[in-house]
Amino acid sequence: MPPRGIDTPGKGRGFSESSQVDVENPATETPTASSLPRAQDQEEYQDSDGEDQSVTDGADGTYQESITSNKPRIILQPSRCLRSKAAKQAPTQQGLPTPSQIETPNSRKRSGEKHDDATARPEKRGKKPAVDPKIKKYEKAFDEWLEDYKSKTQSLETLKTKNQELHRENDSLKKDLKQLQQDQKRKEASQQSHIAQLQSECSKLRRKLEAAIDAAKQDSGKYTKVSDSDIAAGWGKLCYNIRDIVSQCLTNRPANECDEIETLMKRMKKFLPLSQCNVASLRVAVLRRSIWYTIKSAVFSAMRPIWYGEAGQTLTQILLIEGQRCFNKPHCLKMLSQMKFRAIAGLNDGPQLDERAKGATLMLVEAAKIMLSPFIPDSMMDQFEAKMNKLIMDAVDLQTMMMSSKAIYFLRWLGDDDGAQFTPYNREMMESMQSDVDAYTSRYFVEFVEAPALIKYGNADGEGFEFHMILWKSSVILRELEVIPNSDDGSMHMAV
Repeated sequence: MPPRGIDTPGKGRGFSESSQVDVENPATETPTASSLPRAQDQEEYQDSDGEDQSVTDGADGTYQESITSNKPRIILQPSRCLRSKAAKQAPTQQGLPTPSQIETPNSRKRSGEKHDDATARPEKRGKKPAVDPKIKKYEKAFDEWLEDYKSKTQSLETLKTKNQELHRENDSLKKDLKQLQQDQKRKEASQQSHIAQLQSECSKLRRKLEAAIDAAKQDSGKYTKVSDSDIAAGWGKLCYNIRDIVSQCLTNRPANECDEIETLMKRMKKFLPLSQCNVASLRVAVLRRSIWYTIKSAVFSAMRPIWYGEAGQTLTQILLIEGQRCFNKPHCLKMLSQMKFRAIAGLNDGPQLDERAKGATLMLVEAAKIMLSPFIPDSMMDQFEAKMNKLIMDAVDLQTMMMSSKAIYFLRWLGDDDGAQFTPYNREMMESMQSDVDAYTSRYFVEFVEAPALIKYGNADGEGFEFHMILWKSSVILRELEVIPNSDDGSMHMAV
């Protein structure tokens, strides 16, 4: 069958009519293969977001122009018989336009001319570009950071809220603390005032008590001001009696005299002298020191309960120990003086009346006789015991005199170095027992101390304990130092 619109034999009239119809009333265009993609593109354009309408309109015009100019336009029209049949049937249908009434599209639009009523068609979208993996990675990291930031921001807000609550609580506590401190200060001020009042009353009562004690002691006759001359006289009496005992009773010279003298020195915890002199030359000095050592230990150091029994022994030992410990502390010595003064008032009358004291005295005399027996002739034993007993009683009287005073007395072996080194002779503290020695020169050192010194701290009124004085110097034996040149190097050294 020949295509429509092409002239065939016997059909000349039909061809002319068909051509005329095509020119004047072209038929409605039937959808072709090329028109289907354009319809799909139109739907995609309507579904897309954010496309620019003006851009798509221009693209559509270009697109239509290219299609019109490149592809031949083929119009499919119904055959003549179908048209005639349709023309016959058309009037029967009410409201339908006839073929002549169908609007023929303007051919100029097909040729690329634009019209205001032309529908804008979107440009065909190409393939979506592939997303870079790094961008996805950064986007994912950014999302994670954003979530972390939101979480930390929320935590920060929570902490800020807690911090504000703590600040408010802290301010409240500070306010309460300040109030409590003010209350405490008021209480302390009130208590301090009360304490000061009590201290004032206590001081008044203490002064009254001390005055009453002093008055009672003055009335009892226990307290007497003892002069330094009386103390020195009693001490001098002891020194004389000891020298008398040695010269009158200790006249025996045993065969092993040097050994006996060394034994006495060891018993007194005294080392041998540094000089190389004969020990026998110190015989008299060692015997005198032995008697002094016995009297000092038993009476003045209270090694035996001779002075006022056990009560006097305890008081004497306390004063001796504490006094030696703080002799350079005036306030401590003053306290010891006050304690001694109050303790003396409680002792019974007569230090020699204590039975324990009597027994201790007899034991001391016996011990001295045994210690010095190698030097006592048999004919002098009774006389030695009598003289020794009298010496102990004189020492007890001197101890009573010193303890009744408010001053404090100490006995010291000044110049005694226990053989460790040479002690220079000091005329202010020592007295030489040798008449043929020029003690004014500096060539002498102390070789042996035979009698201790008596030192007084404070005064009879219980004051001035920062000062002390030597009531009686220590008795010493001196030796002269000789300077001998060294023949080897020409240096000098000391020799006795």
